Amino acid sequence: MCLIGASVLQAIAKDPNYIVTALVRSEEKATKITELLPGVKTIVGSLDDAELLTETACKSDVVLQMAAFHLAGIGAPLEGAKKRVEATGKAPIFINTSGTGIWAHIAANGAPPLGKVTRYTDTDLVETFIDLPHTPPTKAVIEAAAAGYAKAFTSYPSTVWGEPAGPLSDSGVAHIGSIQVPAVVKASIGRGQGGVVGEGLNVWNHVHIADTTKFYVLLPAKAVDGSAPSRAAEGRYILENGLYQYLKPAQIDTEALRARGKSASSKLSKFKQEFDASSFLFFFGANSTTASPRSRSISWAPKYTTEDFYDSVPKEVDVLSGKRKLYLVMS
Repeated sequence: MCLIGASVLQAIAKDPNYIVTALVRSEEKATKITELLPGVKTIVGSLDDAELLTETACKSDVVLQMAAFHLAGIGAPLEGAKKRVEATGKAPIFINTSGTGIWAHIAANGAPPLGKVTRYTDTDLVETFIDLPHTPPTKAVIEAAAAGYAKAFTSYPSTVWGEPAGPLSDSGVAHIGSIQVPAVVKASIGRGQGGVVGEGLNVWNHVHIADTTKFYVLLPAKAVDGSAPSRAAEGRYILENGLYQYLKPAQIDTEALRARGKSASSKLSKFKQEFDASSFLFFFGANSTTASPRSRSISWAPKYTTEDFYDSVPKEVDVLSGKRKLYLVMS
């Protein structure tokens, strides 16, 4: 299970107001989840099992979709939502997961934002999405909301960081790693030298996994009672709690790697040939600056600050350099 999905499942399973059904990839994981989270029902399949996803969504009042990159995994549940409307006249709540990278300036290559910094806000979003894997699914959800067969919401997390807490994470059933900082650390370890894309002056937002989870617990409740707007232009919620420049965490992880014997020098050097090994590495030189007034308007109050984010980087290095033994299950 993915980092966000597992964290949200652990939290929302505690709410007695929901009968929760989770899609899992294997019988083995289904058994573990029901042991760890009594009361959670499971269905075994994949995001490509259209009939299963359609049927399950058709029977559900609320659908949470955490797989941001999978168009079929969005399309089938939306088809189920449409069938539910046609049969009952009642549109289900559909919560999709995308990401703030959908507005990234990917050609920056580590350069700072040009001119005035544009911060896309969730109360004034524009549909100038770039061509990323999570763009088509996001557009499909927007179209479903406009068509009226789902009360649709899309969450746009920024750089998600931090260690999740709960039985699925602690037992190794779920992923515990995020993407952005670990990817750069892994690339640095692989070449034996801390690195950065370009000058590292590009800017992103961040959000802790605990704050992200709080939002996913809060939004369904607000959606059910009608206090969270869901019209096509209003059901979009950015998750962020501050800006950071990529250079700072890169410097921190390089110093930490040097102290652990994983970097030849404590001075940064630019990634070059590593781009051939990691086709996604260029993305960490992009700019993506956002703000989240709508998310905060429904009483979401993120706790973890930019300084907390910086303080977490050496912990990521410990995990990835093998100093701390954590069990990762990759599905």
